[in-house]
Amino acid sequence: MRSLIATIVLFLCIHSVSAQTDTANSKTLIDSTTIEQKIDSYLQSEIQMDNLPGVSVAVIHSGKVILTRNIGFADKEAKKPITSETAFEIGSLTKQFTAAATMLLVEEERLSLDDRILSYIDSTSGNWSGITVRQLLTHTSGIKDYTGVKELKEKMKQEFLDPKEVIQVMQALPLNFQPGEKHGYSNTNY
Repeated sequence: MRSLIATIVLFLCIHSVSAQTDTANSKTLIDSTTIEQKIDSYLQSEIQMDNLPGVSVAVIHSGKVILTRNIGFADKEAKKPITSETAFEIGSLTKQFTAAATMLLVEEERLSLDDRILSYIDSTSGNWSGITVRQLLTHTSGIKDYTGVKELKEKMKQEFLDPKEVIQVMQALPLNFQPGEKHGYSNTNY
């Protein structure tokens, strides 16, 4: 929630500064150096306040990148700086987009919410045979959350996980409950 508020504040700061224009000739009254200083100051304060290793930011106006900032480290121990090519894990933000994209496929009749997931993944796991797309989306599949599995948790600290490996490891584990029986949040569903 705090990062959402921080993003909104940053947007409003940029928007309010860029909105101060001379209507006679539509030129910005505040120079870009002032805007950049405000953004840099804001980012530095957020990094310190939240003890972040760093951030990467791009400001886009009218379809054009007008500012980029890469501050801090992608790897603090190795002193590897963040660059515009640094990959970030964005966590649960993707779930809403995945669900929306899935619903578009349902709307186009390219899949059904009641399709068995084994129609879409390679699997020999019998305990996943009854799980549907709907149950993945609604966290009622019974599949364990991979973030709580020691083997994967340790590997996550070092590198990004291969989704195929996650599926392989998770299929070997028993379900937390029978599909559709109850709700249980699980990152593995997505």
